[in-house]
Amino acid sequence: MSEPLATGQNLRGPDKSILTVIREDMDVYDANNDHIGEVEFVYLGGAGPEAGQRGQGAATVEDIDLTDGTLADVIARAFGDDEPPDVVRKRLLYYGFIRVDTGLFHSDRYVQGDQIAAVRGGNVYLNVTRDDLAKD
Repeated sequence: MSEPLATGQNLRGPDKSILTVIREDMDVYDANNDHIGEVEFVYLGGAGPEAGQRGQGAATVEDIDLTDGTLADVIARAFGDDEPPDVVRKRLLYYGFIRVDTGLFHSDRYVQGDQIAAVRGGNVYLNVTRDDLAKD
């Protein structure tokens, strides 16, 4: 029996973001089913609309050590020396994203939660193509 399909519509709990089931090193495939890279970093976002209304703050995946760091440190780790345009960066930080390592000769890409179609079998499937993603 194959692993169940995870989509944003069928997740349960206080945070229904599909980003909560994504982990580093998962393979990422675009809408054409082309392998575009591996998940390098996951950030759940400062707050989605529902979390903002409940007064909840930033949340990140469990394996990120924030004990000695600040939000600025998390941002620096996610974006490194290269950053997407400011308006895109702010949207990614608010709603959350995954950073995809696309290999040595390609720019890393940033995937918003609403660009993810499903997570299945340790893979992330997008509803957009590589060219539709924000990049370094």
